[in-house]
Amino acid sequence: MRSEDSLWILLALCVSAPVPTASACSVGPDYRMPSHFELVKEADAILLAEAVDFFPARQDGELRDVVRFKVIRVLKGALCPRFVDVAGFLDFMGRTEEGDLYSVRRGALAGSCIAYDYRLGKNYVLFGTPYETMFAVSGPPFSRVNEEVDGPESPWTQAVSRTPRSRRSAIPRRNMKHSRSSWKPPISMQPQEEFLLPSQSTSSAT
Repeated sequence: MRSEDSLWILLALCVSAPVPTASACSVGPDYRMPSHFELVKEADAILLAEAVDFFPARQDGELRDVVRFKVIRVLKGALCPRFVDVAGFLDFMGRTEEGDLYSVRRGALAGSCIAYDYRLGKNYVLFGTPYETMFAVSGPPFSRVNEEVDGPESPWTQAVSRTPRSRRSAIPRRNMKHSRSSWKPPISMQPQEEFLLPSQSTSSAT
């Protein structure tokens, strides 16, 4: 099995598992953190979005925590709903410094490969895959796939915006299959009918 295949299998296991309280995600000694270019290039979609709501949603007969985001800007991808729902919780563990382009926030090191902690009223650069009104945050372990930023002019937002990227479509559509994540969106979410075009921005709530 190729090392790349093994990496994505590990990621799928981490994303599908419940958010742990102890270290549960590990990588081999040869694991290499992706560069910014690789991270942007491999992402299906990248959004700048504000966390605006938090509620439980039913999935496979179980209630799971969901954070709703208002999309401020599409940094990569084709179409995106104005609001997307992301698996996560509000027990925030802290953010990286605004000018730090290389560290990951503490939540990414808490056992799940990527961070699931957010706080309302704050902006995040989200890497992942859209599925109708859902957005499955994903990426290589311990990478900057959902970092908190101050806004559109933040160094990390600008770095992602200016990084050359592939042209893979990220149009939300029905029956989209996740190739890199086994996480499925809750079936109880109400559809959003408004869509945001790439590079189109909205005013974030204060």
